[in-house]
Amino acid sequence: MVDSSELVRAGIAHLEDGQWHAAIRCFDEAIILRQATDWKSNPADAWGLAAAWINRSDAMRAIGYLPDAIESLLNAIRAMDFVPLPDHPAYPERLILAWTNLAACHADSLQFQPAYRAFSHAEELLNTWGRDLTPTRRFLGAMVHTNRARLLLSEGNHIAAWQDASLAVETLRDLETEPEAIPAAIQARGVLCTALAQLLEDPRSAELEQDWIARATDSAEEALILARSVEYQGEWLTGLVRYCAKIYRICQPHFLAEFILETCAPPLFPDMSSSLKNDLLSELALAKSDLILRISGSSHETDFMQTQLKILRSLQFAESELAK
Repeated sequence: MVDSSELVRAGIAHLEDGQWHAAIRCFDEAIILRQATDWKSNPADAWGLAAAWINRSDAMRAIGYLPDAIESLLNAIRAMDFVPLPDHPAYPERLILAWTNLAACHADSLQFQPAYRAFSHAEELLNTWGRDLTPTRRFLGAMVHTNRARLLLSEGNHIAAWQDASLAVETLRDLETEPEAIPAAIQARGVLCTALAQLLEDPRSAELEQDWIARATDSAEEALILARSVEYQGEWLTGLVRYCAKIYRICQPHFLAEFILETCAPPLFPDMSSSLKNDLLSELALAKSDLILRISGSSHETDFMQTQLKILRSLQFAESELAK
């Protein structure tokens, strides 16, 4: 007879393969078995039950069943009430994970106040148990900052989103030697660049320090290096490239063509989506239009003119290469 631990391991394997419904079936069976025990009196069983509920929520979230994902996480948190947190470093970490994921699910559901409350609760736990004591806790702290930054962006609070995303990037910097942390590091930088791209049209951007644009473009380049190191092709890479191209176009157009040509080369985008390609072509067209306006208003004999023409040719070349 298959025991609950084997079922959870099988469910996790299905999660990794993207087989969401098969994963849910495994977790449901594991939950039934664990709930049949005297788990409230046995911390090990309560701990295992919480794990099954958390993994079940991941599968539910993946298929868009957010109310079920939220309920699963609430059940996990209830199970953790019967686990003595001081007894092992991993115990508070599982509870922090549950609250962090709950906040993210509320954020995905656009339930702003419950999301902020859950983020605050996760941070309280991190502060209580020591956010820097283990790599896992540092990682969880970064996830709180990244996911809250996403929520702040959806509310139009670009500066606070920028600040939270910046903290996530810095927190993850020491963890980037671990392959499992690289997607999170790329996501954090993607949120940071998204915040900057939206800040470019926000008059409150003057409140930030002077080097904010350089920090954003540096973060984007770091993310691309990380992505190349593991041939990462997840969803956050597309958003990062899209928003970084906008930043280069507005703030540093002389680097735009080089950025696009280097980014579009394998292994990052062996098969670029038509949507991303069209967005990049649009940024190139806008950059050319802005450049032509600058050229038309200047003398034809100046060094400035020659520099602008060189940039224009680079944009035209990138456009022709991207359109192939």
